[in-house]
Amino acid sequence: MKLALIQMRCEKGALAANLFAIATYYGAAVAEGAEIVAFPEMSYTGYVDPTRYPAAVLRLDGPEVARLVALTRAQPATLIAGLVEANPGSEPAAGGEHAALAKPFITQVVARDGALLGFYRKLTIQAEEAAWFAPGAGVPVFRHGALTFGVAICADIGNPAVFAAGAIPGGIVDQMRVAGGDSGSH
Repeated sequence: MKLALIQMRCEKGALAANLFAIATYYGAAVAEGAEIVAFPEMSYTGYVDPTRYPAAVLRLDGPEVARLVALTRAQPATLIAGLVEANPGSEPAAGGEHAALAKPFITQVVARDGALLGFYRKLTIQAEEAAWFAPGAGVPVFRHGALTFGVAICADIGNPAVFAAGAIPGGIVDQMRVAGGDSGSH
């Protein structure tokens, strides 16, 4: 199996430019025979302070994520890309009132065949990220053909609990580290 790990410049809040870059790299990797193409942490949104770039805080069921997932239509490769995900706890309350804003997640989405297969929310939030982001809960596993894999984001690589949680009794789990890209200073 051929994997492509993409290192790219992820401009802060530049959704259209970052999506174009993801589409370009994804297409090139697929043309070279890659079956899984993984992009850096926050590759779609850039590594943003969500209070300064609220338009870069995306909903998994929103149009921006739909455009990302659409890149995989009629393509044989699984795409893994990063974004800042709106915390569902931030949804408007009944009657048009807004719920208290919950911190967003650092999320990697997994897509193939024009469908969102799932997502992983970073568990290991570093001290410098804690003011902006909430830790996820749970470690999903994904399949591509005969390969079962999990996703770890940046600081998760030093957290054995992430890898233990992704283990499948009697199965094989390959954990893929998707580290941060060239996004400038945090």
